Amino acid sequence: DRYKMGFHGMRGHTPSFLAALIGILACFNPVGHAAAFMPSGGPHLQARALPRMGGINPGGGCCPRAAAFRLLAMSASKDAKKDKKDKKTANHVMRTKDWTAPDYSAVLDVRTPAEYEEDHIPGAINAPVLSDQERIEVGTLYNSNPFEARKLGAALVAENTAKILREHVSDKPREWKPLVYCWRGGQRSGSLSAVLAQIGFRTSVLDGGYMTYRADVREECKDIPQRYRFRVLSGPTGSGKTLLLRDMMTRQWQCLDLEGLGKHRGSVLGDVEGGQPSQKQFESLLCEELRGMDPSKPVWVESESHVVGNLHVPQPLFEEMRKAPRFELVVPFEERVRYTLSTYDELGARTEELVGLLGMLEKIRGKAKVAEWVEMAREMRGEELVTDLLITHYDPSYARSQKSHMVKFNPPTRTVKLAGVAPQQLESGWYAHVDEEGSIDTPP
Repeated sequence: DRYKMGFHGMRGHTPSFLAALIGILACFNPVGHAAAFMPSGGPHLQARALPRMGGINPGGGCCPRAAAFRLLAMSASKDAKKDKKDKKTANHVMRTKDWTAPDYSAVLDVRTPAEYEEDHIPGAINAPVLSDQERIEVGTLYNSNPFEARKLGAALVAENTAKILREHVSDKPREWKPLVYCWRGGQRSGSLSAVLAQIGFRTSVLDGGYMTYRADVREECKDIPQRYRFRVLSGPTGSGKTLLLRDMMTRQWQCLDLEGLGKHRGSVLGDVEGGQPSQKQFESLLCEELRGMDPSKPVWVESESHVVGNLHVPQPLFEEMRKAPRFELVVPFEERVRYTLSTYDELGARTEELVGLLGMLEKIRGKAKVAEWVEMAREMRGEELVTDLLITHYDPSYARSQKSHMVKFNPPTRTVKLAGVAPQQLESGWYAHVDEEGSIDTPP
């Protein structure tokens, strides 16, 4: 009964196992005083702690058993509260809207591989609790029998969760802190996060799931371009804009490689093997790049139309690019032909693919001209093909777009003449005269 009594009289004191042990030992002291077993500092406990428990007679007598049991109860109660708090922290799944926190050890995307492929948080690991086919099966069944669909879904999720634990979690330390998300932050993320939290990991779930992330990206596409000062490399096809931009990146200049992010070289022949990302993924990658840049420094970007292959450059970014200072590269025509041949040389081994790409120009250049180009492609007359494409298609298109651009925006433009795009030519023609800020000391 005394063990279960309240402890209001001890508030403000910190009982310990040692103090409780002293009280127990006092039970066997013939004198009946706990002080007989007190180490240095013991009288402080005797005078202040024990009397306030009501177990000590002010005249010197004491009830050591009462004191001991009360101290033990206090110690046990405090330990129990601590254990309960630790258990709650370990087993509790935290919901958050912040997917950018630096203390996440990993970000787990539990959606299907197809959903992940379309777009995902940069750096996220795909750990699907349902495969593409399994999600279709559960969804189809749900339309006719929700209860059976839930049973099937639970079984599949359990099987896939076991696989995730083996492949992604088994080697993780206690301090590992995952962020888990699905489409809307509901059942799929909830199932895996509950298991991770029960194991003891401090687990967070993205509230609203991928939709929260996607809403943030859409807002960033509107706002983030306005934080930076852009410098635009322009010039006709073959002038080495992409080559120069990527060389600048190796020198730690801030550069935004739209063609690299979009996996396309910006022309009808620009498809890169492997295909382009989705529009959503392109915007995710774009915002991720800009997010890591220093607003105090300019950002160099290659002149593009509002599309990169099948992808659209976000309008706010495109508007900032159109009014930014431009650096027009002027390269001898024969050097442009040589560089273009070297850039697209892999198409020579994919003749039918090249023929298909050329066919896309029929509406613009007519069937007769395209037929000539197709013949050149099939007969491997690469230099002749590139020369005619530059003269007949690319240069006229570039001239029209530049004229329209200058009339509408009239950005400050500097001409930079290059003898070619070989490393030594870039060094003498570009870096000797243009610095990272875009200042030109002596017109090259």
